[in-house]
Amino acid sequence: MKKLLSFTASDNLLKQIGDGWNDLNKILQKYQLDGIETMTGGFYKPENIEIVKPIGHHLLYFPSWLHMWLEDEVELIKEFESLENAVEVYGGWGRQRLIDFYREEFLDSIKMGSEYMVF
Repeated sequence: MKKLLSFTASDNLLKQIGDGWNDLNKILQKYQLDGIETMTGGFYKPENIEIVKPIGHHLLYFPSWLHMWLEDEVELIKEFESLENAVEVYGGWGRQRLIDFYREEFLDSIKMGSEYMVF
């Protein structure tokens, strides 16, 4: 079994660690961890991940994805107060937006060389 650190890839979090990927790698070594399970969420490009190899890729999860998949405007308005807010959260509208988003997430996993993906 591999021991991993769950780490959301973001420049802000890397700055908080100190020297970014270098210091994250030192943390992994210090605690004898095998690598990271990262979440990029379509916001962080895999080619920017340095030194540390992502073992796993945690795909971004939308709690109310089914309402967007079904394009259920009534339920989306109940949850987000307006369709505009829902579109802002999802980055687009409808079933095709979800397909496109997860296609990109899968491609990011391949680029990173992740051994697995999980929701």
